[in-house]
Amino acid sequence: MRRAGGGAVVLTCGVVNYKLNHSRYIGSRRVRLSANEKKLIARAAKRSKAKRKSGKGKALSLEEKAAQQSRFFKDAQRIAAQVAEARAGGDADRVLELYGQAKGKLFLAFGKKVAQGMQMYAVLEGHRAWAWERKEEIRLREEAGRR
Repeated sequence: MRRAGGGAVVLTCGVVNYKLNHSRYIGSRRVRLSANEKKLIARAAKRSKAKRKSGKGKALSLEEKAAQQSRFFKDAQRIAAQVAEARAGGDADRVLELYGQAKGKLFLAFGKKVAQGMQMYAVLEGHRAWAWERKEEIRLREEAGRR
């Protein structure tokens, strides 16, 4: 809707924006953009993702799925290498932090059931077990030092 005063008032996703002079298609919607452009794009992306999950949106093509799986797996490999470095350095906290990230990427790439059957997952679990043992050793040493 337009106002006589010259400034355009446009209702976008329930938010009133003043003086918007350009627009863009985001997903399947025509959205007028201003200073809060990032918010609007993020909102449209969320809507698109929700549609895809509910089955109403455009599904990912096989090529897109394969590319996504490859990207997540490469990330998991990169993080797993960092986990090994952190373990070599003796940093248990860092190992646990990176373990969570690598496991998440592996699950995103292959799904939980498949990922849990992989060798990389077993190696990550070994690093996690080592980190908890190391933290326990440190805790016991500190307790003994206090006595």
